[in-house]
Amino acid sequence: MIKRIVAWAIDRSAAMNTLMLAIILAGLFSFGVMRRESFPEFELEIILVSVPYPGAAPAVTEESICQKLESAIHPIAGIKQLTSVAAEGVGYAIVEIYPGEDAQKILNEIRGAVDRIPSLPQLAENKDVRQITMRNPAIRVGVLGPQSVSGIEAELELRNLTEEIRQELLVQKPLAKSGLQGLFDFFTVNPEQPVVTQADILGAKPYQIDVEIREQDLRKYNLSLKQVAQILRQENIDIPGGILRSEVGDVSLQAKNKGVTGEEIAELPLLRTNGEVVLKVKDIANVYDGFADVDSIDDVNGHPANVISVMRSPSEDILRIADAVHHYVEERNQTMPPGYKLEVWFDQSVYVEERMDLLMTNGLQGLLLVFFVLALFLELRLAFWVAMGIPISVLGAGIVLIYMGQTINMISMFAFLLALGIVVDDAIVVGENIYRYQEKGLKPLQAAIEGTAEVFPAVSASVSTTIIAFAPLLFIAGIMGKFFAVMPAAVIAMLAISLFECVLILPAHLGHESGRIESVIRWILTPFRPLLWLIQKANQSASWCLHKVIHQFYMPSLRISLKFPLIPISVATALLVITLVVVARGVIPFVFFPKMDSFVLSAKVVFPDGTPSSVPDAATKELEAVALQLKKEVSPERELYKVVHRAVGHATGLASDGVSSGEAGSFIGVVDIELVDSSERSYTSQELISKWRELAPEFPDAESLIFTEGGGPGGPGGKSIEFKLLAPTKKMAELEAAAADCVAFLNAKPGVADVEDDIQIGKEEYRFKIKEDAQVMGISTAELADAVRGAFYGEEVMRLQRGRHEVKLMVRYPEEQRRRLLSLSDVRVRGNDKAERPISEVAEITKVREFAELNRVNQLRSITITGDVDRTQGVTP
Repeated sequence: MIKRIVAWAIDRSAAMNTLMLAIILAGLFSFGVMRRESFPEFELEIILVSVPYPGAAPAVTEESICQKLESAIHPIAGIKQLTSVAAEGVGYAIVEIYPGEDAQKILNEIRGAVDRIPSLPQLAENKDVRQITMRNPAIRVGVLGPQSVSGIEAELELRNLTEEIRQELLVQKPLAKSGLQGLFDFFTVNPEQPVVTQADILGAKPYQIDVEIREQDLRKYNLSLKQVAQILRQENIDIPGGILRSEVGDVSLQAKNKGVTGEEIAELPLLRTNGEVVLKVKDIANVYDGFADVDSIDDVNGHPANVISVMRSPSEDILRIADAVHHYVEERNQTMPPGYKLEVWFDQSVYVEERMDLLMTNGLQGLLLVFFVLALFLELRLAFWVAMGIPISVLGAGIVLIYMGQTINMISMFAFLLALGIVVDDAIVVGENIYRYQEKGLKPLQAAIEGTAEVFPAVSASVSTTIIAFAPLLFIAGIMGKFFAVMPAAVIAMLAISLFECVLILPAHLGHESGRIESVIRWILTPFRPLLWLIQKANQSASWCLHKVIHQFYMPSLRISLKFPLIPISVATALLVITLVVVARGVIPFVFFPKMDSFVLSAKVVFPDGTPSSVPDAATKELEAVALQLKKEVSPERELYKVVHRAVGHATGLASDGVSSGEAGSFIGVVDIELVDSSERSYTSQELISKWRELAPEFPDAESLIFTEGGGPGGPGGKSIEFKLLAPTKKMAELEAAAADCVAFLNAKPGVADVEDDIQIGKEEYRFKIKEDAQVMGISTAELADAVRGAFYGEEVMRLQRGRHEVKLMVRYPEEQRRRLLSLSDVRVRGNDKAERPISEVAEITKVREFAELNRVNQLRSITITGDVDRTQGVTP
């Protein structure tokens, strides 16, 4: 049967040549138009529900938001794990569903269940229910301001420039390419479509207009914050009045008196007498058009900065994005205002380009190595056609991948690199066997048929077993399955096409004397004839040496092995046992995701919640100074760092879209360092992070100081050590004690570093309980809470739309009054008799301190323990 198939292919060698050329051309086109990205992007089997509750403490959020979300969501079928997080001002529910379940159906059920919750707090804001998508950042652009300028005006000027830069990035067109890539782009790229579709400003403060009024001025005019807020709601409005239809035409009627800037709000009336305005907002209030009370500091290379993170949507190519951003930054820096400049870093396309270059280099090296080795021992023509199996297999697999909707990414290129050394084996076996029959005197046609048919069972069995080894990866469920789905697909496609090529295309070329294609190739290789002549001369000596080795060494060894089979079996078994022992004893380290050299170092210091931003600001400056000192010690004459990014108030890690990426608070400080390319430095990122950790000062008041590497290629897994402890809410004390024991145990282990739990003590909290006498006066707990909330958080008047931004309009006490504890005594609560009494007369005040964040898993309190392993000490996870 196989002989007839091979003979059929040889008889139709023109068709086989056409098929080979079609695979090459279609494969080149497929790789040219295939989208390039750092890692596969996919929707996670996780649904996120978030409910903002401004100003609420975590304990309040847990009771009024998280537990109600759990009760509504838990009965829904298909949920694998339900995790909730109660933080200050917001409650989350993270729903992990079972693999294979209909995520959209469960998403709709969860959205309906959340909408039916009848008793969420009145002040809770709009609920957000969505499925999380695995998104990867593409590149970051820093807008750096002058070092010597500070203050709200400078901050507003930098922010306005950043917004302008962001808008310009979003209209950048793809750069025109030349050559073959330009031809591919002609078919797939719309030159008028913007190449960047998502760009976010990291740690951006929300715009806010504050109307600040002192309590004494409110009393002077017998007003309260709530009354001022109500007046502004009535005065600052746009109301459509309909359409007046007349004989001359239609006229639109509008009541338009809505201000959206601080200057316009300041002119609004507060009091009228006999129809005349006697008091405007500006008469008793200071109006500040600026930012919300959010502590956020960004500093890049010593300059105040705003950072724009350019993200890649599922349909975008990371290399095109990076090219367009680099080109824009280079041109825009020529027109920046004095003292301002743009800086680019965290370019994820670098890794994609490096891996693509590695793939091309390895493929070319493999092709040349196969060609020269076979030419050295067999013949040039055979060596050439066997080596052609490598590009045909790779390009053929590209056709399969683009048909499956896959992309060129770190995983698919790893699969190609992995399979490069496998795909050519079957072609070598078939080609060598055909050559053996030709040496026996058979004509090329008969030698190709006999040689291919003889080894076909062995070759097909070898390829099939390798395919079977990779096939189970196609059926892995969950995040890991989606992440690695392209790897088995690429390897199996390469192996299958390689088998097809060596059974049909290769015999069609070797089954004839030199034909037209060989003539064309011989003409192309004319400049290399001297080299080919040397190879032919070396072939004679190499063949003689090979035959001598076979007859004098290999054949006697083979006879001994066949005569005493226990010898090779014992040696092989001993080697296998030694290998297992070495791995089991840890002599050879084992890690699932090895830590590769990274181009980003990061240090994050976390202080107790409520710590003023000046504390982590000072701590990050010390960490930055230590990093700069380290640079002087290890690389005094060469550049080591490209960018040093210091941030306070928000995390800067390259986290995917999810809850962890939004970590923020005045108590957090981060220093990120982008290193120069590994070829330009003599220290690895792991060695540098270890030295930085050793030199870093201690911060006694800090809850944690964590050093990590990021930004480079990695897997979807987390820390080397990570586990959760669960307990009912009533046993929180026992849960904390168990977590402390685990942390102490891990810290005592050599080589274990950066051990922490997610227990975070919150801000000091003042609790108010109304007195019985106050209740007699008609003062309720709700009125007390309104008075306190209005005094310190403020009264939200409305939300104004200003461009793409939603701007809160707030009425509140002046900042210096809100920040002083003594101002509590200035807060007045009005009773039924219209008299205003200080809060100390109507309420008992107690001071407590609880958790900044409460985590729950399947309706139980949870504490997560994490840690890392310092591999520079020879320790393995």
